[in-house]
Amino acid sequence: MPTFEGLNFIKSISIKLAFLFFLTMLPSIFIVGVAISELNAVAERSSIALAKQIAFGLVNQMKYQSQPDSSGVAKSDPLSVDNQKSLQKLIDYVHQTQDRDLEVVDANGKIIADADVSDVGKLLEGALLEQAKSTMADGVVRNYLQVKDTVADSGVVVAKTLKQIIVPFNTDDHRIVGALIFEYTPIFDKLTAALYGPKKFVFFSGVIGFVVLLIVGAQLILLANKLVAANKSLAGEILIREKTETELEDAARYDALTGLANRKLFHERLNDALRRADRGEKCLVALLYLDIDLFKEVNDSLGHHAGDLVLQEVASRLKKLVRQTDTVSRLGGDEFTVILENVLHVDPACDIAQKIVDSINVPIFIGKIKVHVGASVGVTFYPMDDTDSAGLIRDADLAMYKAKSDGRNCYRLHSNELRNLVSIRTELKSHLHFALERNELSLHYQLKVNRSGEKIMGVEALLRWNNAAYPLVSPADFIPLAEETGLIIPIGEWVLATACRQFKMWLDEGLEPGILAVNLSTKQFKQVDLFEMIDKILIETGLSPSRLELEITESMAMQNADESVIILEKLRGLGVSIAIDDFGTGYSSLSYLKRFPVQRLKIDQSFVEGIESDTDGAAIVSAVIAMARSLNLEVTAEGVETEQQMTKLVSLNCDEYQGYLFSKPIAANKLGELLHTQFKAKS
Repeated sequence: MPTFEGLNFIKSISIKLAFLFFLTMLPSIFIVGVAISELNAVAERSSIALAKQIAFGLVNQMKYQSQPDSSGVAKSDPLSVDNQKSLQKLIDYVHQTQDRDLEVVDANGKIIADADVSDVGKLLEGALLEQAKSTMADGVVRNYLQVKDTVADSGVVVAKTLKQIIVPFNTDDHRIVGALIFEYTPIFDKLTAALYGPKKFVFFSGVIGFVVLLIVGAQLILLANKLVAANKSLAGEILIREKTETELEDAARYDALTGLANRKLFHERLNDALRRADRGEKCLVALLYLDIDLFKEVNDSLGHHAGDLVLQEVASRLKKLVRQTDTVSRLGGDEFTVILENVLHVDPACDIAQKIVDSINVPIFIGKIKVHVGASVGVTFYPMDDTDSAGLIRDADLAMYKAKSDGRNCYRLHSNELRNLVSIRTELKSHLHFALERNELSLHYQLKVNRSGEKIMGVEALLRWNNAAYPLVSPADFIPLAEETGLIIPIGEWVLATACRQFKMWLDEGLEPGILAVNLSTKQFKQVDLFEMIDKILIETGLSPSRLELEITESMAMQNADESVIILEKLRGLGVSIAIDDFGTGYSSLSYLKRFPVQRLKIDQSFVEGIESDTDGAAIVSAVIAMARSLNLEVTAEGVETEQQMTKLVSLNCDEYQGYLFSKPIAANKLGELLHTQFKAKS
């Protein structure tokens, strides 16, 4: 055995060996100590990060638990008395499943929810209360260490070190109303217990020297690996959670199809814009509300995929027309909005509205198919037109519908007159509900005559409303309201039954009124029991089906042409005849016109007006008559008001004529007198 001169003063061999072992272990102990210290620091940081993540997750879950209750009443304060029960349930769940101690305090430090319920209602004490109040004052998350006396199983009071995270508790409007105190166990402590607890016998088995060093080294390596793996796992979970939260946030605030702001974000941006306008000087906020014209036709003819491509192209064009500070939103379907901030005058907003109309009017290509759509835009201004977001949206929507009613593919500004018109429409709807009950409806009839203008070929039944509050209301105003409300179904049935009954009375008196023409509305044309209703009325009134002619508009027939063919064939099967009204104003396909089982075309009065001097109008009427002849159809000219028009139409070989030149619409008793006069003249 080699001698060590420096250790000659030690006489005992065993002491020398022990001293040598100590000298050998000292660097290792130092290295191990440094490693443990560093690992402990890493573990502490990881523990704090994990504790913060869990604490924030709990706060968010608590906010979720405090959403509006079943009655729909919003609970803006998540720590309110109404919400404390749900908070306590959540804390109990965490305590039972994860063995976590935590408590929630309000702004005064009063405990309103506790893991074991024992401290509910008490006030935090000492430094913990100060730490919690500091967090609630500045919103900064704090770590806190405290030592508490704990009674062990043996009954002995021992000191227990608690590590805690204090997280501020916010309402939806970011106001701090309380705090969550979350007790956590450091990762290092857990790993140490897991690694060394079951293996204590190793350290007490008498293993000495370098074996101990190797074991300790191996354990440290395992511990380091587990810490690194735990840290990576934690970092990965945090990244996944952040990504998921970002995706959920985008899904909640942005439209999935176009990438534009959705309805929720639109309302937030609009309210923010109004608040900024209030702080500014002489600045307006313009709200543009637009609807895509003819979009339904794109979906019906090309399918919803093509419709989605159109919406995406519209969104792209809208974004190019506004500034980055402005907001373009898709509310749903084919409805879009644009919020323009810092507007100094109405003219720039109107310029943008016109640019939108012009841009959307440019054809869109779906593959090789050219699609034509348009935009109807309503424009309103804050604070000129209204003083809150709900009023602005309503006003812009009204202006948009005004643009649609004015022919589409244009923009309209909101006005008080428009609001008054809407108010009148609302009141008219209310009165219209009781029109049948109060016997306010009546029928007038307009004559249809032959080429000489002397023989009555038939009459068209026209609806009139005799309302005391609105005595001059026009059918052009109240019939669309009846369509909107669905009242057109019972009113239409009343019109048909009344007209058939009156017509049969004239026939029974020996008079010859020709053919009875009755208009069908769009809703009636799609009515499920339309055929049964018509058949029932014909049977009840005793009127021959050959005496009844049903009129539908060209646009109604072409909305779904294949379905229209089926409906018209069923109507024709009842024995009635069919006429296409307002012909020339829609978009008929000649191939479908050949398939429609119709007997008459009625040329719209817009083509008859000025026919004596308008060569284009005369050419159109001549072409329609020639086409009708080739299809064995009768032709009626509407809106004939002058002898010159009549002469021109006769020269074009038109069959029937209807208009003020022969008779304005007259009441049933007046028409009866006229028929009696004609009957006597023939006698």
